[in-house]
Amino acid sequence: MTKPTLPATGTVTALVALAVATVAAAAPDVTAREAAAAPAAAALHLNELEYLEMPGLNVMLAHDYYPEGHQGAPWAGEHKDRSGVVWTGTDQERRRIELDFARAQQWASAHDRPVHLGEFGAYDKADMDSRARYTAAVARTAERLGWSWAYWQFDSDFVVYDIGRDAWVEPLRKALLP
Repeated sequence: MTKPTLPATGTVTALVALAVATVAAAAPDVTAREAAAAPAAAALHLNELEYLEMPGLNVMLAHDYYPEGHQGAPWAGEHKDRSGVVWTGTDQERRRIELDFARAQQWASAHDRPVHLGEFGAYDKADMDSRARYTAAVARTAERLGWSWAYWQFDSDFVVYDIGRDAWVEPLRKALLP
């Protein structure tokens, strides 16, 4: 389960447990995996997640989006009407990523969980230089912590590959794979 809209409390843990039980009953040969969704904004609440022991490999799934990275996105609430906000990669901006990721790593280490950064990126309404700087900063921070990662998303409004042109969006490709 990713992106629960409920607070990170026992309710989320109970839903995950129910999902695992349902999958286990339907397909006993499938290995269950725990995923704790942890957007950067929720990093402060990681310790509120109840520990859920399940068989097999248990992975913490994290997400990270800088709030301005959703500027202009219709689903982004307070950021849907924002535009022109730049991510310059200042020490303070980079430190926010490092602190949030350190909190996630601390939780993962305490619960013996590897971390997979399953989503990060910036919506295409942000300027390309900001998107590339932010993307590179997040990817390198995750890599320094030994996390695997997956960029959101390949070919739509966080586009890293332009299907119409059959070409990579080079600033983002270079940010991801220097």
